[in-house]
Amino acid sequence: MSKGSHRGSMQFWPHRRARRILPRLRKQYSKGKLFNIVTVKAGMTHVMLIEQAEGPRKNQEVVVPVTVLEVPETKVYGIRLYKKDSNNYMNSSIDILHRATAAELKIKKIKYDESKIDELINNSDNIERVDLLLYAKIDGTSADINHPIRYQSSFEYSDIKDALTKARGMLGSKIDIKTLFNPGEYVDVVSISKGKGWQGPIKRFHVTRQYRKSTNKVRHVGVLGPMRPGKIFYTVPQAGQLGFNYRTELNKQIIGVFSKDEADKVNRKEGFKNYGIIKNDYIMLKGSVPGVAKRIVRIKQAVRPTKKSVPIKITYIDK
Repeated sequence: MSKGSHRGSMQFWPHRRARRILPRLRKQYSKGKLFNIVTVKAGMTHVMLIEQAEGPRKNQEVVVPVTVLEVPETKVYGIRLYKKDSNNYMNSSIDILHRATAAELKIKKIKYDESKIDELINNSDNIERVDLLLYAKIDGTSADINHPIRYQSSFEYSDIKDALTKARGMLGSKIDIKTLFNPGEYVDVVSISKGKGWQGPIKRFHVTRQYRKSTNKVRHVGVLGPMRPGKIFYTVPQAGQLGFNYRTELNKQIIGVFSKDEADKVNRKEGFKNYGIIKNDYIMLKGSVPGVAKRIVRIKQAVRPTKKSVPIKITYIDK
C-alpha cells in the first residue's frame, strides 16, 4: 500500500455501536476503597485556580475548562464471589444480596442473603475473588433515565476473609464520593462518544473526494481493492456507523469533589444546557469527557498514572 493511500484512524476498530448505555470495563483491580463509580455528565464550565504544577505558570492564576459530573446516590446491594472451574477459568459462582436493599430494586428471587457470609468466611478456600454489587439511582438526577443502573466494582482487601468481612460491613450502605477521590488526583474515564448515525466514507474516514470527471461520483472511495483475492479487506474505508463507541480516556485530573450542599456553586438559574440542575454530589474533571449531556460516565482509578497529584486551590467557579 502506497504512502498516504489509507486515511482515517485504525486505532479503534471495529467502528460499531456500543451495545449498552453503561460503559464496560475490560479489567478491574483496586488500589483504594472502590475501583469505579457511575456518574452522569452534566456539562462544562471553567474555573480559575492557582497553578501548583512545576512550570512557567506555577503560582499564577490560570483559567481551566472543566467537565461537571453528577454522582447519583449509590448503594451496595450485594456481593459477587468468583471461583475457578475445572478448566481454570474464573467464573462468578455466588451472588449474596442484602435483602432490604434488594427489595428497593424489586429483586424477588434471592438465593443467598447476608446470613450466608459467616459460612463462607469459614469455608473460603475455593473463592478466588470478591466484588461488590452496586446500584445508582439515576432517576434522582436530571438525566432522562427512570431506572437504577446496576453494576459491580472491585475493592481493596488483603485476603478473601478480609474481603468478606469488609463487604459485609458495606452491605446496604451509601457510597460517599469524598472518601473515594480527592482533588488533584488523576483518574480514568470510560464513556460512550456522541452518536452520529450512518455516515459515508468521507465523513467517517476523511478520505479525499474524487474529481468531478473521474468517475461521475465525488463522495466515495476510488478503489475498493485488487481483483485478487476476490474480497474487500476490512481496512478499506466504507460507509457505516459513526460515533456511539466505547471510549476510555486516561489520566484526567480531578479539580474538585463537592457535596450536594455545594451545588449552588455551579448551578445556573437556567441549569446546564440540555441537562438541568445538579441535585446530588458532583465532581469536576479537567478538560472534556466523551459523550453528550446526560450520558453515563464511569470514573475509575488510573491504571497508568503519569503525574503526581498536586493540591488544587480554586479561586473562582463560573456559573
